[in-house]
Amino acid sequence: MRGVMLLSGRARVLSALLLVGVCCAHKRPVGDGAPLDLRLERSGGNAGAGDALDLQTLRGRPVMLWLFATWCLPCQAELRRVERLAAAYRDHVVVWAVALDREGDRLVRPFRHALGVAVPVALADESLMLGTSALGRIPEVPHVILLDAQGRVVARLPSVRAPGLEPMLNQLR
Repeated sequence: MRGVMLLSGRARVLSALLLVGVCCAHKRPVGDGAPLDLRLERSGGNAGAGDALDLQTLRGRPVMLWLFATWCLPCQAELRRVERLAAAYRDHVVVWAVALDREGDRLVRPFRHALGVAVPVALADESLMLGTSALGRIPEVPHVILLDAQGRVVARLPSVRAPGLEPMLNQLR
């Protein structure tokens, strides 16, 4: 009887967690309407030399942030699509990749060179890794965050393959 109760208790906990996950999965915060303030070092850049992703300096232009990790196979599969989107929208939308690798440029720079990455790549800082940056918690990689020309989050998507991304990019023009 005790084994059944223990299993039943575990089942209740798992059911509750599943219910919370299902109920909250679609409720990714888009933003509070305030422009984001975020500055990240560029991979291969000169720290302090203005070679960084700085959302304040990009005000006036919409921005697509593609968050990835070098170890993420789905991210690697999306890379060329990100580059195609960056090329197709270059006159209207700024595209940056943001690497969420704890090893930083020591790992990201060789990855960029080996794959010939054509979009600028920023390095996530500790606050971004912990989910305490202006971007909030990143639920998974790959992940896309779209900002309007005022620097406000207008969409968060699980991938550059997400339905509706290109229409959203067209609306941001």
